[in-house]
Amino acid sequence: MWHYTKCTAANRNRRLGELSEAFKRETDCLKYLSEIQSHINSTQTTAVLLQDLEANMLIEMDYVPVNNYVFHVIAIEENGIKNNGLPCQTIEQAVEQFVMQLRAK
Repeated sequence: MWHYTKCTAANRNRRLGELSEAFKRETDCLKYLSEIQSHINSTQTTAVLLQDLEANMLIEMDYVPVNNYVFHVIAIEENGIKNNGLPCQTIEQAVEQFVMQLRAK
């Protein structure tokens, strides 16, 4: 099961690849949700999947108990405000958005 992971420029590509592999199929996402739901009693929760310490960016997974989920790329501005990217239905979309935002910095 995937656990919250930190990365830096040195291991960013490897960590993004591992994250993509862990959530490649919809069944992988649903299995993860099932595991998480057994520990959390909430109608909606956000799980941080990956945090880039140097770029101040996150990939989060928002989910509700009805097995609906969406991935978000979050940029943390210098003033601490979170800037949410567009919602992504797949982890591949989130990783692509992450890389594009990283290049734009």
